[in-house]
Amino acid sequence: MQFGSETYRKGALERIGEAQMLYRSDQFVGSIYLAGLAVEACMRALVWRRDNQFDERHDLKRIAIRVRGLGIVATRSARSQFRRHRIQCSEAVAQ
Repeated sequence: MQFGSETYRKGALERIGEAQMLYRSDQFVGSIYLAGLAVEACMRALVWRRDNQFDERHDLKRIAIRVRGLGIVATRSARSQFRRHRIQCSEAVAQ
């Protein structure tokens, strides 16, 4: 089996599906845990595309810092601009 970014992505999708099943069964603690693993796997998939030697174990803070360094996470100002634009579009549609 070839291990890489796609492996992490597929693993994340599997964990999301499992988390949803647990959530629907009112097993919230397990659902939250698996959702967290899915988030970690998503971040690892992003980093792995640029650095296949990357291994920060389960240090989510360090993984998040690496993801942010990729330049694909919107900054606060970009999110604010998007929010303003979305509100303006909603108001225009309402008129």
